[in-house]
Amino acid sequence: MEVDGQFTDGITRVSYKRKLQTEETGNDKIYKTDGPQQIVWSVGPLNTNNEAAKHYSDGRITAPKPINFGRETANNCPAFTTGIRVEKPDFLPHHLYGSNGRTVFEAEIGQSGSEQGYLALTGNPSWGIAWYINGTLIPELHLMRGTTYTFRVAGGDDIQNGAQYHPLYLTSSPDGGFSATQDANETIYQGQVDGENVDFATGVYCEWKLTEQSIAAAANGAVASCFEEYKMDLYLSCNEDQPYTEYTFTPDSDTPDLLYYQCYTHKNLGWRIHVYDEDKFPTEELVAEDCTTADNSAQAPAIGLALLMVTYVLSFLI
Repeated sequence: MEVDGQFTDGITRVSYKRKLQTEETGNDKIYKTDGPQQIVWSVGPLNTNNEAAKHYSDGRITAPKPINFGRETANNCPAFTTGIRVEKPDFLPHHLYGSNGRTVFEAEIGQSGSEQGYLALTGNPSWGIAWYINGTLIPELHLMRGTTYTFRVAGGDDIQNGAQYHPLYLTSSPDGGFSATQDANETIYQGQVDGENVDFATGVYCEWKLTEQSIAAAANGAVASCFEEYKMDLYLSCNEDQPYTEYTFTPDSDTPDLLYYQCYTHKNLGWRIHVYDEDKFPTEELVAEDCTTADNSAQAPAIGLALLMVTYVLSFLI
């Protein structure tokens, strides 16, 4: 196998060459030369497992593209860029405070907001989905020691369907995903479900999804100026009409000042929890700016795929 590449004028070009049939038959599929065949490929930044995260929407190929490896060599690739770069403002951090009787948090899955959202807020690539707490993308939580908090969890309880199985847990790890990492240095802070101590909680699967109209608008260059505007294009969809799982947690003197709510099975879906003694709990609450009343009519064609992609991972199917 040979891999070569170059970076010119903001475009990364990768040249990949291998034999039609390799000795790695368990991993590498045979390239056929007697007609078109489909490939499966992933493009995107690596997560902390050195795996390509879910594609962002910009430039995504939405239908299978057959390739004929038996044809004569020709460079027939379309233009990579439009020549117009779209400015995409970062979403601002949101904060939820567990005081003055505000002790219930609803935890559902939702869209990560691409590079404007999870990546901008945490510095880490996401899987394209993330935790929404009380309808907000990965807000930072502020909790008080000695107070019992209830997380109403709707991350999915079908262990056979990994795409809809996201148990919520509280951890010392900023990345999460303990079931995959089995990190001996990670500390899990147990809560309770129905009076039993548990490491995580599941529940019915609910997801904040983008409307078809907003997906089409994004493909034509529409850009949300802030999370509040982005959320106007989301709707909540639940697999079942049943109560969420109630997961209670009471931070105490052994709870550190900083921990994280994350997904037990996947990395990088959640964010920070700040914990305070009662006499040190913030008296002023941070509030993110609401941009929904501003003039957000400016739109531009989406930036070319190659400008956004930093790592290429290819796998081939017959």
